[in-house]
Amino acid sequence: MKPITEWTFVAKTWTLRDMLATEVIKRGPQAPDFAHAIYDLIKGRVDDPEVSDEDIRNLTFTELAIVSERIAEKMMEYCRIETALSRMTALVNSGQKESKPS
Repeated sequence: MKPITEWTFVAKTWTLRDMLATEVIKRGPQAPDFAHAIYDLIKGRVDDPEVSDEDIRNLTFTELAIVSERIAEKMMEYCRIETALSRMTALVNSGQKESKPS
């Protein structure tokens, strides 16, 4: 198995599947499909051909925590980039409006 610290994750926005899995996870381990929801959430985020379904299913609690943290960091990175691009677009649009002659 490839070390989890080297797994590659997707930095995309939340999908409907992610949100559904999150709702199950919020209910805790007693919820039906709790483990499957965690698997779905991770599987949807791993973007590494060297990581198999079996690798994901065999994660320990400690490894699960590390993977979860890395996924969260990747998602936050994407959100920061998205926010910065929005701000830059707003500044450019504002600058274009101000530079147009009336």
